[in-house]
Amino acid sequence: MIREIAKKMREEKIIHNSMVCTYMLITKVLTVKELFESNKDFGLLFHPDDLEVLTGNQAIEIIDTLIEYFVELEDYEKCADLVEVKKDYL
Repeated sequence: MIREIAKKMREEKIIHNSMVCTYMLITKVLTVKELFESNKDFGLLFHPDDLEVLTGNQAIEIIDTLIEYFVELEDYEKCADLVEVKKDYL
């Protein structure tokens, strides 16, 4: 039971880290290069090489996923930032 809880906590941490890193790239808080240079483990909702060609429905789906995630966390500031970025893709 303790192992299952620890595993779940690790998975949630990985998901959270991926969401935050994706948010930082989408909102241009960080660049891909800066993220790689940070020497931190990170995940993304898309391949980093795709950032420059991220367009249309693919971008909207990623942004909507991020908004849903941050709404659940009640992090409305990030949601507002994402809504503004989403306008650029519409």
